[in-house]
Amino acid sequence: MVFRAVPLLGSPIPPGRFTVVNMARRTGASARTQALAKAAEAVARRDAERIAREKKLQDILADFYHAQSEVQRIRREADASIAPFDTAMRDAVRALDALDEGRAGIAELTGLSLAGVREYLADTGPSPIPAASVADPLAAQKRPRHVEPVSDDAPAESAGSVR
Repeated sequence: MVFRAVPLLGSPIPPGRFTVVNMARRTGASARTQALAKAAEAVARRDAERIAREKKLQDILADFYHAQSEVQRIRREADASIAPFDTAMRDAVRALDALDEGRAGIAELTGLSLAGVREYLADTGPSPIPAASVADPLAAQKRPRHVEPVSDDAPAESAGSVR
C-alpha cells in the first residue's frame, strides 16, 4: 500500500505541514484478474468484428462464384446456339472469296473487319455447305491455289482486287 502526503485545504493544520492520506489501489490477484477480464473483453470484441467481416466476405464470395458459374453456363449455351450461324457466316465469306471477291471487298460488303475476313477464310473447320454449292463451280476452278497473304497496312488499289 502506498501513502502520499497531501496538504488538506481548509484544514486547521498550518500550510507547511502534510497529512498522510491513503489512496487505495488494488494490487495483487484481484487487480490481475480485473486486467485479464478487460483484456479478454477487448479481444472478444475484436474477434467478433473479425468474424462479422469474414462472414460478409464469405457471403460476397459466394455471390461472386455463383454469378461466375452462371456466366460460364450461359456462355456455353450461347456458344452452342451461335455455332450454326457462325458456320453459315464463314461459309458465306468463303463463297464470296470463291467468286473472286477481294478480302477488302468482302470486308466492305459484310461489315467485317479485314482481320475478321481473314479469320473466316483461314478457319479450317468443317463446312456443312461446300463453297462450290453456293458459288459458281467455274469460279472455284479459276481461283489460284496459292495466294500470298496481304497485310492490313498494304495500300488497297481497289476493293475488288485486293486479296
